[in-house]
Amino acid sequence: MAFLGVGTGSVLISILSKRFKIVRFDSISEALGYAVGGVMVGIGGILGMGCTLGQGIAGTSTLSLGSFLDIFVCVYIGIRMQNKFMHDHAVPRAE
Repeated sequence: MAFLGVGTGSVLISILSKRFKIVRFDSISEALGYAVGGVMVGIGGILGMGCTLGQGIAGTSTLSLGSFLDIFVCVYIGIRMQNKFMHDHAVPRAE
């Protein structure tokens, strides 16, 4: 339900604010890069016996302190890695 709510809410807000935009890949190599990344994330989630999102949803619903810490630490590390390694990749913004 959370997935459907977030997806539906995002689309509705973007349409109502007139910022809805359909984007596509510029090349086959870009699409393949995203596909390879998705496969790697899937394999990592399986090898790690779960993902950060699943940990956050399952653990925070029981008010587990470890889950809250896990989410914040992983987000912090992810943002730091993105800033360090993705200098040539701009985050797309709706116009």
